Amino acid sequence: MTTYIKQEIWVEETEVDLKSGEVMTIAEAARQLGVYTQAVSLALDRGDLTVLIDRDAPKRQGRRRVLRSEIEAWEARRQQRLGHDVPESSRRVTYTW
Repeated sequence: MTTYIKQEIWVEETEVDLKSGEVMTIAEAARQLGVYTQAVSLALDRGDLTVLIDRDAPKRQGRRRVLRSEIEAWEARRQQRLGHDVPESSRRVTYTW
C-alpha cells in the first residue's frame, strides 16, 4: 500500500492510504477516457478532480495521480451526455473537445 498526499486546491495536504487499484496515472486516465493527457491535467488544475501526489514516484515520471472512481464517474457522465449506453468491450475510442 502506498501513501498518497491529497491536495485540496494546492493548499491543504492530507496523507491517505489507498490501494494501487484505487488510483491511476494521468496517462492511464486519459487512455480510459479516450482524451489527451492535457485534458486530465487541466481537470486536475481546475479542481474538477482530486489531486493525489505519489511521494514514491520519480519526479521525471510525474507524481500526480487521480482516483479511479472519479475517472469512472467522469466517463459515465460523458457517456450519458453523449446518449451512449454501450458496453465497455465494444466502445470505440473517440476524441472529443
